[in-house]
Amino acid sequence: MIALALSTEQRALVERVLKRELPEAAVWVFGSRATSVTKPFSDLDLALDLGASLPVERLAALREAFESAFAHRFRVITVDWPGHGASGSDTQPASARRYAALLAGLVDAMGLGRPILFGNSMGGAAALALAESQPERMQALVLCNPGG
Repeated sequence: MIALALSTEQRALVERVLKRELPEAAVWVFGSRATSVTKPFSDLDLALDLGASLPVERLAALREAFESAFAHRFRVITVDWPGHGASGSDTQPASARRYAALLAGLVDAMGLGRPILFGNSMGGAAALALAESQPERMQALVLCNPGG
């Protein structure tokens, strides 16, 4: 068993989610939580090997499972970017800068103060663009495959 800079409860939650959602995955932990050089807001870096690419439906299920597991401790808000999911289309072309502006507006409209932002793909690019232009607006930034 690897010594991780996680509470017993946090580790149990992560293990439970991964065993339920991706039982066939080999999991590696890296970064500050694996080396015990953490801060209270440090993220948990995981590398998952499934032997194949992860279908988007399973990625969505994994995200929802982690949201549910940590909902008692954190308020989790997911963004439905324009033209994705149930949202309508946008009048402007998609870009990291455009979505960063939308993200800033959402944070303001919801009165979120300085949230911890998690971003994947275009959401990661938007969070990164917001962090670059206004770092004081967030408490921490966690990125997974930022791009778009």
